[in-house]
Amino acid sequence: MACAGDINGHLGFWDVNGQKEDPEEEDPQPIVYTYRPHTQSMSCMMFNPANPSQLYTSSYDGTIQYFDMEKAEFTTAFEDKDEKIPFTAFDMPEEGHSVSVFRILG
Repeated sequence: MACAGDINGHLGFWDVNGQKEDPEEEDPQPIVYTYRPHTQSMSCMMFNPANPSQLYTSSYDGTIQYFDMEKAEFTTAFEDKDEKIPFTAFDMPEEGHSVSVFRILG
């Protein structure tokens, strides 16, 4: 599985070993799943070291979301409702129960 985020807040998962047959295409097509957990650019993503089925993402929209791969759903882990300062990065220690958030103010 490979994943990538974009400037519009989309997150894509690509099953690198999977292919689907499409009657309109000559060759098998890749299996790709797309979601839009954020309303602005994604800035960072990381799998939870204590639970690799959770992918955390941050964004300039002031939220940190996590995708539960077993349930195929997003949950808001943190939202900065007051300041609306964009999250530029985050880190998570090995135990996976806390998040350090980084912001560039300018």
